[in-house]
Amino acid sequence: MAAFEDKTGGNVLAIAHNGNLSNGIMFPTVEALGKPVDRAYAEARAKWERLYETTQTKGDGEAHPYLSPNDEFANFEKWDKGNLDGSAAKTREMLEFEYARSGLKSG
Repeated sequence: MAAFEDKTGGNVLAIAHNGNLSNGIMFPTVEALGKPVDRAYAEARAKWERLYETTQTKGDGEAHPYLSPNDEFANFEKWDKGNLDGSAAKTREMLEFEYARSGLKSG
């Protein structure tokens, strides 16, 4: 995205898709190679991903009843089966890293 902007002078905005298929990698505290999320990572996501798709036809990505047990709407059209092709099942440990409400809580 940066290369496109540098080359064309255009502007890019990425809208991150609903993270309930991410199996815990949408809102990480540790990057893919084990490096803790730092300021540079957070600033890059803030620059390129200013919007987040919370709800779509495959399910809601705002809250999950396990994470928000007192919210009667947290069970609305949730997807908690696993990733898109079913090759990796969902675990409770993944949930806090894929729902918008918990992502906002963790910063």
